[in-house]
Amino acid sequence: MFMSTKEAAEKWSISERRVRVLCAEGRVDGVVQSSWAYLIPRNAPKPSDGRTLRHLKQERLRLGSPTLERLEQFKAPDGPSLVHACRQGVDAFIVASFAVESMALTTEELGTLTSGEIVPTLALSTHLLSLHMRSIILSMARQSKMGERPLRMSEQYLVELYQLLCHGLEGDGAEGVSLPGIASRELEVLFIQDEQEFSSHHPLVRALFFYAEIMRIAPFHAYNGLLAALVYARIMTEAGWAPALVSFDRIDELKAALVMTKRRGNYLSLTDLVGEAYGEQAI
Repeated sequence: MFMSTKEAAEKWSISERRVRVLCAEGRVDGVVQSSWAYLIPRNAPKPSDGRTLRHLKQERLRLGSPTLERLEQFKAPDGPSLVHACRQGVDAFIVASFAVESMALTTEELGTLTSGEIVPTLALSTHLLSLHMRSIILSMARQSKMGERPLRMSEQYLVELYQLLCHGLEGDGAEGVSLPGIASRELEVLFIQDEQEFSSHHPLVRALFFYAEIMRIAPFHAYNGLLAALVYARIMTEAGWAPALVSFDRIDELKAALVMTKRRGNYLSLTDLVGEAYGEQAI
């Protein structure tokens, strides 16, 4: 005998949406998918909450850390100041984002591109992606409400942002791009985690959560690290901070910290590392 996701939600005292996510993750014993519905054995036990360990690890981030407290001094006091800060740091942020993706780009080369010239040694895709990123981030800064409104992420927003990033690249920014089913389900879990936990954290923690998780899920066939960087930038600019990662000579440390988020769900090292980058840029 089977029960529906609605019946399981009532039995386990969780939302029906959460039941569907658990089914999609394969964490419900004996579940059978029939078309768009899930058939759950009536004697199936409620799955344990695999998010508990991550929740405990992030307690220090919820309560506040010295890194997050120091970050407040680098928040822009108003919109024009935010735009100015973004213009000052956007090139370093883009170069670092490309380095994480193992894509070659220097600050000097990006400066040449923004002056309207081409760099013959760079691929056309690098020209377009870097200039698109710069334009998008500066637009985010100009449109920021400085933390006055809640910011919700969605699959539709990621698709639209990816199209803006890849505009002009054959096959990558095509209209009607859609996500594979597995990626779509993982993103649904991501948005649930954000709504239930990370949206209440400091913007830097939330931004890094999305940055690491989008790279892990890799919803598109290319440039997921650059998309993740843009989502990170959106969260930070909307809260009043210009986006920053790390200096070029600390990219390996950043990559190692990202590995820790994948293996252990630990964002402490990543938050401390990027938090230090804000202080370094201010010197």
